[in-house]
Parts: sequence; structure tokens; C-alpha cells
Amino acid sequence: MGAQLLVNDAVDTDASNEGAHTQGAQSNAAQADAAQLEAVKQAFDVLSTRVSHLGLDIAEASGTIDGIADRSSADKEVFLSFIEKIRELRTVNDEIAREIQHSSEIARGANHEMMASQDTVSTTVDKIAGLVSSVEKIQSAMTTMSSSLESVGNIAGVINGIAKQTNLLALNATIEAARAGEAGKGFSVVASEVKALAGSTSQATAEIEETLEEIKNGFEQLSHQSDDATATATEVEKQAAMFTELLSGSSQSLSEVDDATDQISMRMTNVIDICSGILTSGDVVSANVDQANEALHSVSKKMSQVCDAGDELVVIAATHDAAISDTEIINYTKDAAKEISQIFETAVQSGRIQVSDLFDRNYQEIPGTNPIQYMTKFTEFTDEVLTPLQERLLTKNDHIAFCAAVDDKAYLPTHNKKFSQPQGDDPVWNAANSRNRRIFDDKTGSRSGTNTKDVLLQTYLRDMGGGNFVVMKDCSAPIMVQGKHWGGFRVGYKP
Repeated sequence: MGAQLLVNDAVDTDASNEGAHTQGAQSNAAQADAAQLEAVKQAFDVLSTRVSHLGLDIAEASGTIDGIADRSSADKEVFLSFIEKIRELRTVNDEIAREIQHSSEIARGANHEMMASQDTVSTTVDKIAGLVSSVEKIQSAMTTMSSSLESVGNIAGVINGIAKQTNLLALNATIEAARAGEAGKGFSVVASEVKALAGSTSQATAEIEETLEEIKNGFEQLSHQSDDATATATEVEKQAAMFTELLSGSSQSLSEVDDATDQISMRMTNVIDICSGILTSGDVVSANVDQANEALHSVSKKMSQVCDAGDELVVIAATHDAAISDTEIINYTKDAAKEISQIFETAVQSGRIQVSDLFDRNYQEIPGTNPIQYMTKFTEFTDEVLTPLQERLLTKNDHIAFCAAVDDKAYLPTHNKKFSQPQGDDPVWNAANSRNRRIFDDKTGSRSGTNTKDVLLQTYLRDMGGGNFVVMKDCSAPIMVQGKHWGGFRVGYKP
């Protein structure tokens, strides 16, 4: 019995030891599982953080690619403008080439006519020279004839003198015949005849002298006219010679012009060929730029999709209490959206604002604003009710850059005070400091306004105006009024 008790005690002792060992093993397994879970959680936190940072890098790279694509598109527009100028230049070159060809044809025709005119003028000059020579010969002959007429006049004067002497002799013979009486009658008859002959000779001589005087006067006039004709013919000969020289020079100039137009035409042909080559190359470059832009936008789109997927992973991690920096801001955003929804609901129920006014989408442009600002029927209302909430939330986290509500059309009526400065004359300054009452319908703004999921996280490049961009994260949650989606509450923060 005692032995049995000892055995039983031994068995109980072994059983007790075995139970204790089992409990210890279970405790160790639980600790191992907890440690493993903690390790998984830490790995999940690290993974979520790295995904968040990766999203930032991808967003920045995507924005850079979009910027390159935009600049490439702008460069393409400049290039296309350049190509268009080349086309215009080619058109002008074609017109110039046609004008040069036309001018060359005119020059050739004028040159041909000049050559023909030069031959005609040369022949005319030769004839004028012959005429001048003939006139000079006539003038010489007239001078000789004038001398001969002078000689004839001298002879007529001698004959006249002989007639006077004969007449005097006949008078003496008559006197002597009268003194001789009957014996001198026959001599008297001869004397009378001699006297008559002398009278006739004197009369003929007078007529010859008169005729010679008329001929002499006629020759003198003809000589004067011949002198004038000779002088005129000589002047015409000189002018014709000068004209011939001018025609020769003009013909040479036209030949040079013709040669020059041929050279210009050849060069214009070269220019046209070069323009054609540039246009062909331009078409190739333009096609390549289009393909590059398409590829860049495609890559940017895929990177943006990867970024969106990363943001979704970050949201999932945050909603499962991952220890990441985004969790706190995501919770702030969701809570603020719910609070705004309640504020709107209460205002509608109390009659402070009509539902139709709250959903007014008839944006009225504020005159003189640049960038353009708008007013709606609910803008003054949101200025009153949203400003305190948004300013309070702005101080909750140092990483928060802005927080504001937007309607489903991405209209932002009420912004933080620091971004609601009155506009000035500088549009760039306005873009960065007067961001209230504006429509931000870019991808990020549009998605924030239309999102109906519990929360939406977006990583993007924020346009600050003047070509300045900042990598940001945008967390938004929907705002609901009487079961209808009004818009979203956006919180922009720097990682």
C-alpha cells in the first residue's frame, strides 16, 4: 500500500511535471507568435513607409516626365512654326524663281531686240556718214561753181566794158562819117550796126549779170542750207554714234543681267532643294517627336497608375493602424469631412442655407481677377462656417500645408487665410497667394472633388505658379449632405 502510494506519488509528480512543461511550451509558442506578429507588423510599417516614399519619387518622376513631354510639345510647336516658315520661304522662293525666269526671258528678248536695233542703227549711222560725205561733196562743188560764176561775172564785166568801148567807137565813127559826107555813108551804116551790136551786147551783158546775181544769191542760200544740213548731219552722226555705243553697252549689261539671273536661278533651285530637304527632315522629326511624346505620356500614365496603387496601399496600411506618418493625417481628414457634413446638414435643417444654394454650380466670374476667381450662392456661407475648422486643422500637424473643401466640380470657395490674400497686379503672385474662389480641375483636384470612397490619397506635383512645383500628398474624404455627394475635404501635406 505504501509502495503503491509511492508509485502514485511518482506518477502524479511526473504528470505534474509534464503539465508544467506543456504550459511552458504553449507560453513560449505564444511569445514566438507575438514576436513574429510584431516582426510582421514592423515589416508592414517599413513596407508602407517605403511605399509612401516610393510614391513620392514616382510622382516626382512622373511630373518630370510630364514636364519633359510638355516642353517637348512646346518645342514641337516652335519647330512646326519653323517648318511652316520654311514652307512659306519655299513658296516665296518658288515665286522668286518664276519671276527670275520671267525676267530672264524678258532680258533675253530685250537683248535680242537690242542686237537687232544695234545692227539697224549701225546701218543708219553708215548711211548718215555717207550722207554727210555727199553733202560735203555738194558743198565743195557749190564752192567751185560759185568761183566759176564769179569768173563768168568777171568775163561779163569785160564784155560790158568792150561793149562800152564799141559803143564809144561807133559814136566816133558816126561823127566821122557825118564829117565825110557822102563818102562816109557806108561807114555810117557800119557804125550804126556796131552801135546796135554794142547796145545788144551791153543789154545781154546786163541780163547775164542779173542772172548771175540771182544764181549767186541762190547758191549762197543753198550753201548756207548746205552748211546747216552738214552741221545737222554731223550732229546726227555723233548722236547716232553715241546711241550705238549706248546700245552696245546696254546689250552688254543685258547679257550680264541674263547671266546673273541664270546664276540666281541656279542658286534659287539649290535653296528650294535645301528647303525640300529641311521639310522632309522636319516631317521625320515631327513624327519622332509625336512618338516620343506619346511614349512619355504613356510612361507617365503608367507611373501615375503605380503611384495611385502605392497610395492605395498606404491607405490600407493606415486604416489597419500601421505606424506610418500618413495615418494621423488620414484620420484628421476623415474626421474633418464628417464634421463638415454635419455642419452642412445642420445648416440646411435650420434653414440657414437652402440645399439648392448649397449645390449651386452656376459659377459667376469675378471681374478683373487673374487667375479667374468665382462666386456662387454658397461661397459666403462656407467662408463663415469652414474658416474656423480649416484654420484649426492647419495647426494639428507641421506637415500640413493646406486644408480646404471643394465641391464636386473642383471649385474651392474658402481657403486658408494665408492663401486667401486679395489679388494684386502680378498674376504669378496671385496664383500662389490668392487660391480661394478658384476652380482646380486638374487630375488631383477633380479626383478629390468626385471621390466617394472613405478616403483617397494622391501623390502629385503642386503647381505654385510661375513654373514652380512642389511634391505633395493630397488626402481627401467625401462630404455628404442628405445622402447626396457635395464634394470632398482636401488636406495637402508635405511628406
